[in-house]
Amino acid sequence: MHTREVSKAEDLPDARMEPLLDCWHRLSRESRLPTYGDFDVLDLPADLWPSLIVSELDVEKDDFFFRVAGSEIDASNGFTTKGYYLTEMDIDHDRNLHREFVEVLNGGKPRASWGNVVKGDLNFKNVSRLCCPFTSSAGDAKLIIGVVFFHHSEAILRMTRRSNPDG
Repeated sequence: MHTREVSKAEDLPDARMEPLLDCWHRLSRESRLPTYGDFDVLDLPADLWPSLIVSELDVEKDDFFFRVAGSEIDASNGFTTKGYYLTEMDIDHDRNLHREFVEVLNGGKPRASWGNVVKGDLNFKNVSRLCCPFTSSAGDAKLIIGVVFFHHSEAILRMTRRSNPDG
């Protein structure tokens, strides 16, 4: 996976991410992170909602708890993400997600990532993500609000259908 800090739309790997980046810039004040309380999902186009994530850092567990996960994320992963910690999920094909989230929170700026993820020996899917750092209104919690797009190759989809004809 490739990852980089993004500050403008031209830096994004997918143009559909632009409304979230614009929202983050609008809500951030000077050098402070925007607050989750100021975020309103209705400020984003409805077609982004199925790809939306909200994840909160649990400092004691050094883990991320998913408060929100859109239907496209669950459909692509094959399981429900909302209400679970990152370490509770079977995402061995994306081991670097924890590191990526920490980089976003430590850097205090949005980061985009993109590239192929591998499950076993298969090139499973192509993913693009935008993760934006937020804080709670009291400043005592750190959150990630992001959008995730999965681009499954047709060859992989055909292989999946052959190996699971009922699925």
